Amino acid sequence: MKLTLSRSEMLSRWMLMRGYGPARTDAVITRVDALDVEARMEAEMRRWYLDVLAKAPPVLLGVTDVAADVALRIVGEGRAEVVLPASVCRVVELTLEGWHSPALIVPEGSGAALRQDNPMTRGGLWRPVAVMSADGLTLSIRSLPEGPKRIVTLKVVADTGPSSYVFDESLFPNPDSYSFSYDK
Repeated sequence: MKLTLSRSEMLSRWMLMRGYGPARTDAVITRVDALDVEARMEAEMRRWYLDVLAKAPPVLLGVTDVAADVALRIVGEGRAEVVLPASVCRVVELTLEGWHSPALIVPEGSGAALRQDNPMTRGGLWRPVAVMSADGLTLSIRSLPEGPKRIVTLKVVADTGPSSYVFDESLFPNPDSYSFSYDK
């Protein structure tokens, strides 16, 4: 089941998972010179969430279609690029009008990315390829269809910021070990 938690709801669950229950309010003496446990837990929780956004299967995360929020910019003959919103952690699917399947998203510098520079080896309309820049901010496309060029779908995993957490509850870490791999 997908969870959408506010910062305070997520922090409360995280602290319980790490063994910190609600603060006792019946104490006579209150100490304020100790570590800020909430701040440490929030930083740990945020690192975990960003790792989940980067590695977990997209079906377990909040995937958003941002096609209406971006533009396909023609940058040369047969070349285009899409500048992604800053909140995008990774691209799940890109489809242009005229393509027969979604693009394979590959990292800059990979073999598949280098093959896009050669007209004989680049992806075509049946197996398009989009190259993600090293900084993760731009998708480069060389397999442009004839006629109008319009983005049909651009599905992404995006960081909603530290005030909101969206993920499947099955991803919530085991209290004994909250570091695990999603590369299955």
